[in-house]
Amino acid sequence: MQFIVIRAAGYGFALLAAGFVFAGSGIGAAEAASLPNLIQNPSMTDAGVGGLPAGWFRGGYGDNDATYTYPVSGKSGPGAKVEITRYASGDAKVYFAEVPVTAGNYYEFRDFYQSNVPNFVTVQYRFADGTLRYMDIGMPEAAGKWEKFETVFRVPSGVVSMTIFHLIKEPGFIVTDEYSLAELKKQPIFEEGFVSLNFDDGWLSQYEEAAPILAAAGLKATFYITTERLGQTNFMTADQVLGLYQSGHEIGAHTRTHPHLPLLTKDQMREEIVGSKRALQGLGVADVMTFSYPFGEWDTTSLRIVKNEFKGARGSGGIFNEKIQNIYVLNSFSLRSDTAVETIKQWIDQADRDKTWLILVFHRIDESDSSGFDTSSVALQEIVDYLVDNQVPVKTNAEGIALIKKN
Repeated sequence: MQFIVIRAAGYGFALLAAGFVFAGSGIGAAEAASLPNLIQNPSMTDAGVGGLPAGWFRGGYGDNDATYTYPVSGKSGPGAKVEITRYASGDAKVYFAEVPVTAGNYYEFRDFYQSNVPNFVTVQYRFADGTLRYMDIGMPEAAGKWEKFETVFRVPSGVVSMTIFHLIKEPGFIVTDEYSLAELKKQPIFEEGFVSLNFDDGWLSQYEEAAPILAAAGLKATFYITTERLGQTNFMTADQVLGLYQSGHEIGAHTRTHPHLPLLTKDQMREEIVGSKRALQGLGVADVMTFSYPFGEWDTTSLRIVKNEFKGARGSGGIFNEKIQNIYVLNSFSLRSDTAVETIKQWIDQADRDKTWLILVFHRIDESDSSGFDTSSVALQEIVDYLVDNQVPVKTNAEGIALIKKN
């Protein structure tokens, strides 16, 4: 698993991990109930010292005023409350003592919470050399009544222990209770590995060069369209986009003007994201199911807008997607003119062997691009031939997302 830096509006830069997942573990209730809880004093029933449950700690960083209260009324007993009254930066949280974990294995985390502000669930990983890294595994909404958060995630290579923060990053409060962390015995994997071919921005060369190659091979791809570029020089027309849709390709939204979303206001983000979907629907694309973040950039605000409008979305980094992948930040790899076809074949083989999902992103075809994000039709043909010859399934992004959501 790769760690990548995502620009988070309002919070500077946050270290996240490619491949993190959100709530919804997909395992059965009977199995979950039988898993041993690795957290000591998970329901905070045993009091410790310093106004905290036994085995628990308080933490935070940045410029803010935070208070910590224990015990308070929890879901079924005592709970712990964190409140921020003044905020400039950072966060505040309570958390359980680190527990040993096995790198490469899957774990399920659950807790119950109440909060009057959006909140975050973040894993702190400790590696064998003592270094720490952080991975967001959830961004729950505010909840006036007790809500359950649950998710499944895979521990990266080299990690020896971890703890989890359910925290807040703005003025408000959060109360948490009934924590659980357990190692899964049944591994959540796809039945088979598969590949998706994505084409971003709506370049005319995708229609003229890529579409015939796909048609000859009987493959369907996902085309992400920047709607205000339609009809401009070197970009597809509305009729050409509609033709791709009518021939069975997936058409997804890629904003109106391809901006850096984290630099926009919430209203501007909504206009770019929702506006592009409405524009495509206006062309006759009835099912605009997925979205692609320009430059692979997103933040909590844009993510929440996307979640309200689409069934899933594609980001960048990480290359492979697993069955537990967050469907609103799918991993992908954008191909460049210097990306070796042999390397791509190795990725295809790995996805097929490990039963993961590989998304390959193309931009211009047979046209040089100053940024280097261009691919020759010869290279595309070789990739398509390799997929067909090796009988590797090719699915649209919407089809892949449906397999993740299927329990």
